Amino acid sequence: MYNHKIADLKNKDTSNKPTASNSLKCGFLAQEVETIIPEAVATNKSGKKFINYQAITPYLVEALKEQQSQIAKQDQQIKLLQTQMSEIQQLIKQQSTKLK
Repeated sequence: MYNHKIADLKNKDTSNKPTASNSLKCGFLAQEVETIIPEAVATNKSGKKFINYQAITPYLVEALKEQQSQIAKQDQQIKLLQTQMSEIQQLIKQQSTKLK
């Protein structure tokens, strides 16, 4: 769930656009973030939208947890497949020895 939300965020490179502080070189568009994580976006009185990047952090942490869980499951599957492949290789070796 969180992994999907984070995957929907599109990074925008702003290094070629001049900014007042010239500090942020990449980021997200507030309008896009608002559709994915509405609580991370605020609107000022003049209607300009701002991203609260701290509000995105819990989503990033949960997405990482989901990925780690997926990796652990895949590691288990790989180990099982490696064991099965070794067993099959042993059976093939035994059969080829019998045929000689």
